[in-house]
Amino acid sequence: MNSIDLDNNATSRLDDRVLQVIHDALRTRYSNPASSHRDGQRAHRALNSTRDTILDRLQACSSGAHPDRFIFTSGGTEANNLALRGLAKASCHKAGSAKRVIISAVEHPSVAETATQMQAEGFRVDTVPVDDHGVVSLQHLAELLHESAALVSIMAVNNETGVCQPITEVAKLCAASGAPFHTDAVQAIGKISINFTEQMLSAMTVTAHKIHGPRGIGGLVIKSGIEIEPIIFGGSQQLGIRPGTEDVALASGFSTAVELAIVEFHERC
Repeated sequence: MNSIDLDNNATSRLDDRVLQVIHDALRTRYSNPASSHRDGQRAHRALNSTRDTILDRLQACSSGAHPDRFIFTSGGTEANNLALRGLAKASCHKAGSAKRVIISAVEHPSVAETATQMQAEGFRVDTVPVDDHGVVSLQHLAELLHESAALVSIMAVNNETGVCQPITEVAKLCAASGAPFHTDAVQAIGKISINFTEQMLSAMTVTAHKIHGPRGIGGLVIKSGIEIEPIIFGGSQQLGIRPGTEDVALASGFSTAVELAIVEFHERC
């Protein structure tokens, strides 16, 4: 008997094609990609290939034309933590921005609770309200942006209601004020049209298990020129932004899931 999964917003079934890619990578690209020997360098090239594929699909640009960066994380929650803490701190240090972040009233706990913790550490946190339909008030955001902000973080699609936020308009307001803009796009990829470059985003969180990829891996797209500080330490991997031995198999599954989600977008929607 066929079953229908009504909870894809929580997690999605692993695509058989993604599973095959992970299986193959576990058998052939098991070496540490930081190792200098031949197998390690093969694993390193495979890892870079997955990163290029993800950037290709999320930016709609040709292979190799990637001024922006993609940092692998353990999932969306870690990527959101890295975005808020890493981007806000770097913004304060580089540009002398106020220790102030702006989020919406309907953010995922990985954003909302991180902001609360940052508030306890001396950051000011301002919240953009939403209307009766759950959409953020652009007018209120514009008013908040009259003051300097180290970061604005507003999700693309709500994980509970499915409401889509006007992130293109938000990005324009942030660009005009000089504030970096991060969006949690975990629920957006493969469901709505989104393009990191065209929508002028500073950083964007994505994860694999919402698009029929594996659990345990996500990532953060970071615009070229946007500074970010690490929140964990202990290695030089991923430009020192997110140290730790990368999982080539999960990264391979992630990139395949992203590619399928974009290529099959119209079929799935």
